[in-house]
Amino acid sequence: MKAIWVCPSLCGCKIEMDGEFDHASLFYDAGTLSTYKHPKPYTATSLNILSVCLAHIPLKTAPIDEAQFFDFNDDLGELVQNRGYMKLPLVNATEAEILYVNLYRYTAQMWSPSSICGCKLWQSWDRNDPTGNSMIIQKSHFTVRCRHHKNDTDDAVAVREECESVSKAISLLITTFLKLDGRQDEIKWRFEPDRSIVLSHSLLTQADKDLANALPKPDIKKPVRIE
Repeated sequence: MKAIWVCPSLCGCKIEMDGEFDHASLFYDAGTLSTYKHPKPYTATSLNILSVCLAHIPLKTAPIDEAQFFDFNDDLGELVQNRGYMKLPLVNATEAEILYVNLYRYTAQMWSPSSICGCKLWQSWDRNDPTGNSMIIQKSHFTVRCRHHKNDTDDAVAVREECESVSKAISLLITTFLKLDGRQDEIKWRFEPDRSIVLSHSLLTQADKDLANALPKPDIKKPVRIE
């Protein structure tokens, strides 16, 4: 299948290629089949650079650091390629192939916070992030916005705040009331129209609810009420 791989860093690099792509990752951009997700390893062929950002022009001819793709296999007594999307070493490599391998550091996956809302967005990471945290979110890109997040920022600040707030509110209940231990799955929650959070549990007495509502919640960014 031919598609355009859009570098997940959203830098502007785009490479057209044939490969085995995850159909769920494909979308149409200006009528052209595109994806932020790498194809199945070692299936990419017929690579063609459509655009390259200024920062990554040198990567078209830069030496490939092959060490990052290989591990030593004790059973075989040799180095084995365990990472990457093209078989190395490249033979008679084109600039498109060299650029693509050197952009391996950028990866992406689709995230849908289905328990929170109907949004869908791509999240991208830099495996070589200087903080050492390869899973830090560098970029986000909505493909679907629910009615609650039509005006959310591209990096989905509101969506993330809601996800974190629900998680922290549930944790607060569990740590405050030991009788919920083992029965946390019975905690019910919902969003009010203003996106404040309401939680409940059949074991909580009115005194428990009053106590929970009076607790300071500085780490929870959304308003929370226990009923």
